[in-house]
Amino acid sequence: IDSSATALTSASYRIGPTAVHATSYLTKVGKIWKLDDVVVQAKRPAYWGKLAVTINGTTAPSDLAFFPGIYQLSTGTSLLEFRTPSFTVEGPGDYTAGLRATPLAQVSVKGQQTMIAKSQELLAHCLVAQETNPKGCGMNTPLPAGATLAPGTVKRTVTTDGTPFAKSTVLMSSRDSSTVSIATFLTVAVEAKYTSGQVYKGNASVVDATGTIDGENLTVVLS
Repeated sequence: IDSSATALTSASYRIGPTAVHATSYLTKVGKIWKLDDVVVQAKRPAYWGKLAVTINGTTAPSDLAFFPGIYQLSTGTSLLEFRTPSFTVEGPGDYTAGLRATPLAQVSVKGQQTMIAKSQELLAHCLVAQETNPKGCGMNTPLPAGATLAPGTVKRTVTTDGTPFAKSTVLMSSRDSSTVSIATFLTVAVEAKYTSGQVYKGNASVVDATGTIDGENLTVVLS
């Protein structure tokens, strides 16, 4: 179809195993017909969050451009992975749907194992900590007004049955692609002495472990 300086053409080609039948608009520049759309441009999807996503091995910039073809995705960390690590761009009208259909990242097997191990490691540290509110532990035991803790007297014991976090499922945060979490409930018996000689007995609980991923590093806090 040709109308003065514009035209519509059709083409058939294959992208991997996919047969594509596409139509394209052309504009006549001088004596040369040129395609109106050669690449498709789009913004980096917001749901990738802070992940260092790569496309065909290259770090994805804020502004993306694609020729028709097959593209391989990577989260940029071995701790996370895409359920469908590739997408196909058949033509200018296909790109947006193809990329948006790519699911959010999920925690890889290594990520699951690392998160559980890091959570157990932090819990072990928290149980022996001698502060009343050890950082990142979620086990605050406030002292009564005027009371002073006797050094080395804090004893914490997990009373919930089973090995903490051992059978936990690690999930992605719905708000941040670089944050993962474990929902749990651990009861911790706390015993301590004040310098007055009075004995304190009580309980604390851990309901969540949150891990922040930065490349291959995973930092965990309990709450």
